[in-house]
Amino acid sequence: MQSATNSETTGNNPGSGALTSIVAALDKINPITKWMFYIAGGILFFYVCFMFADVVMRYFFGKPLHYSIDIGGAVLTCLCFLGVAYLQVRKRHLRIDIVANKLTPKADLTLSTAMYIISLAVVGMLAWRGITTTAYAARVGMLSYSGIPTAYTSAIIPFGCIFLFIVFFRDILDKINEGIKLHFGIFRWLLAIVLPILVVVFVWFWVQPMMEADLLLVGIICIAMTLILAFLGMPLGFVLFLISFVLMGSATGIRGAYQVAGQITMTHAGNYTFSVIPLFVIMAFFIIVSNLGTDAYKGAFKWIGHWRGGLGMATVVGSAALASVEGTGSAAIITLGPVAVPEMRKYKYNEGMASGVVAAGATLGPMIPPSLGFVMFGILAETSIGQLFIAGILPGILLAFLFIATIWVLCRVFPSYGPAGEKASWRERWKAIPLFAPILALFLLIIGGIYGGVFSAMEGGGIGAMIALLIALAFRRVTWKNFWQAITDSMLFISMLLLVVVGGMVFGNALGASGISKLLVNAIVGAGVTPISFLAVIMFIYLLWGIICDAPIIVILTVPVLAPIARALGVDMIWFGVLTTAMVNLGSITPPYAMGIFMLRSILPDIPLGRMYKGILPFVGASLLFIIILMIFPKVVTWLPSMMTGH
Repeated sequence: MQSATNSETTGNNPGSGALTSIVAALDKINPITKWMFYIAGGILFFYVCFMFADVVMRYFFGKPLHYSIDIGGAVLTCLCFLGVAYLQVRKRHLRIDIVANKLTPKADLTLSTAMYIISLAVVGMLAWRGITTTAYAARVGMLSYSGIPTAYTSAIIPFGCIFLFIVFFRDILDKINEGIKLHFGIFRWLLAIVLPILVVVFVWFWVQPMMEADLLLVGIICIAMTLILAFLGMPLGFVLFLISFVLMGSATGIRGAYQVAGQITMTHAGNYTFSVIPLFVIMAFFIIVSNLGTDAYKGAFKWIGHWRGGLGMATVVGSAALASVEGTGSAAIITLGPVAVPEMRKYKYNEGMASGVVAAGATLGPMIPPSLGFVMFGILAETSIGQLFIAGILPGILLAFLFIATIWVLCRVFPSYGPAGEKASWRERWKAIPLFAPILALFLLIIGGIYGGVFSAMEGGGIGAMIALLIALAFRRVTWKNFWQAITDSMLFISMLLLVVVGGMVFGNALGASGISKLLVNAIVGAGVTPISFLAVIMFIYLLWGIICDAPIIVILTVPVLAPIARALGVDMIWFGVLTTAMVNLGSITPPYAMGIFMLRSILPDIPLGRMYKGILPFVGASLLFIIILMIFPKVVTWLPSMMTGH
């Protein structure tokens, strides 16, 4: 019966049957992309070992490993471009899906097909220019920092992009096939296929004539187009590459545009400074494997669980402890959500407050060092990552204290919100102290080393990642299965993030090299905008964006534009970085589009969304008070960095 049905469908739509066969043939590339991804995962672990050995050999034996900068650049290029095709197979490229989620299936298919076609053109350009750049590097004998031919590393970019191009092409055919089955009309086909092709043709042929237009106007239009394409769901990395191509082409001609798609992309893809990203990400996933955050929660529970709201306070302490070694907010939700909320339910806690505590505690991750948010801001704003880490210590402690105070007040005003738990004996409390020891030791090692100038933030990532793995091994919590799971989960996150970070750097480079960034700065400074009014507007925008977007998206889209303006207005960039992170955090827990709440609800679907919204509101107030304190008393942020060795 099924065979007859398929034959009938194919007979009615012969084009659909042909496309189905082509898509099935192209599906054979999936295992290849998966193995490329696994190879990149092996390279990631090798790099962790290499960085750890390099630091140990340098500081204990005075014999650093050779070629570290070149190896770092090659590794980063592999992590970024060997995994991009498999990211598309898994549909994990970073994108804003707010618009798509509100559309009907037909409208969503129309829009996603259009965005895929534009993305395909961008990937094709990167592959083509990658090949020509590699060929040129081989022909002229270009050498790296250590005298190694750069052609070997640059070839990784077109190699990965060719596979990504094939996957995108397969996905577009699959979407066209689906459109045929849904009986698309001529209007939908025009929107899905013809319109994006016209956009690509327009970009290609009108880049050169745009040189005669007002450059500031071109810059404003390009920034607007960046936001439009991003919110329409086009993968963010490709949006940034496309707009960078247009920016450079409008300022310097088609040769400058080609440079963006070739040499500039190659330079940023192998930027040794980016090494800090994969090292801290893999460290975070090793921490998740070892369940150190859960241990810290259980330890805090023994000490304060018998207080009113004590379990909630213990969750904040556990979140802060986890934040001090893993750097992201999502890990606290994933790790503590399934543990802390059921425990609070057991003691008859208000479900709204229980979920609010976990979601709010997750915002400590981007604030307490080592923070991935600070890493990204530091790279894009060309600001010291080490100073940003140190700057986050006091604000992170202050925010955790405000959350604990919020729980205390709530449970005094509404005793039923957080009844007291069982009181542990003093023996149980003292036995619980070692649960904090691994996290405390790791935090002091990383932050102490950076603060004391013993090693850089990047080297701290290598040390931290290896020590985190050794701790997990010592606690016998590592199996081959969860070890490889940590590697692959890390690679998915790293490949996704590195692509958009490279795109963000190319975008910032295009803004600066084209002169548009300088024009924007001059226009704002010339208009008499004060630092306070600038910050007020930007903080409000960040709050709105934080409600509807993930933090990495906001930082990557805005920092290349805003950092030069803030610097020209005399704003302290360390303070600005911490404020930016705080505002994005506030947005992530502010209803109605609270990303932290949505993530928690995916783990605990039986708690009504309205109840979660009500539970998070007191912590939104605490976060807002926190930001006001940072605005009024900037020394909370800047004091510790000013005391750093060598600064």
